[in-house]
Amino acid sequence: MLRKVLIVAAAVAMPVSVVGATAGSASAGAPKVDATHYTVSCTGISAKASFSPALTNAGGPVSNEATKISGKASSCTVTPTAGGTPVTVTGASIKGTINDATSSHTCGGLAMATTETGSLTIKWKTSPKLTSSTSVVNPTSVSGAVGGDGHATFSISFGTATSGPFQGTDNGTSSSTNAETTTTVTSILATCGGKSGLKSISIQPNANGGGPAIVVS
Repeated sequence: MLRKVLIVAAAVAMPVSVVGATAGSASAGAPKVDATHYTVSCTGISAKASFSPALTNAGGPVSNEATKISGKASSCTVTPTAGGTPVTVTGASIKGTINDATSSHTCGGLAMATTETGSLTIKWKTSPKLTSSTSVVNPTSVSGAVGGDGHATFSISFGTATSGPFQGTDNGTSSSTNAETTTTVTSILATCGGKSGLKSISIQPNANGGGPAIVVS
């Protein structure tokens, strides 16, 4: 009798063990994707650019202008290489500092083309996960203008990507931005004329058109 009980108990326990092993294997998740040569474009951006020193209407002696950028990108679409695994971006954060070594620190410079150095780091959250989740891009220039809606617009051009995903076929040279300030040029100039000058501006997608807010390719 005892032997029969043990046999029945073993038979009942066996399927449980098999199910547990299957669940454990499924929870391991999908393999990480190598997106080195993928591209990505994002139509949404919410960021802040902080100036050191602050910009003014009068400006000052020529020296380095450091612009610290921090924000998030959204509504991103990934284009895989041929036959590549599809990837969905669920979040993207941007952080870094660019430098204009020959700045006169005037607010009028925001509407001009400047030569820049430095780097921006973009951390991607994706499904499935990537083998490397951080792109580092090197700005080479910033072009500013006044948009039809009266806001200050600007675009950043980049050199080669130093590391990470979404380098496209040219190591990231085609990466770009297209954005504008959340406030009008009139408001910006008023702040520039104040005692403290312009210490920072907030950034949003360019309402005047011209393409996605961010392209990394």
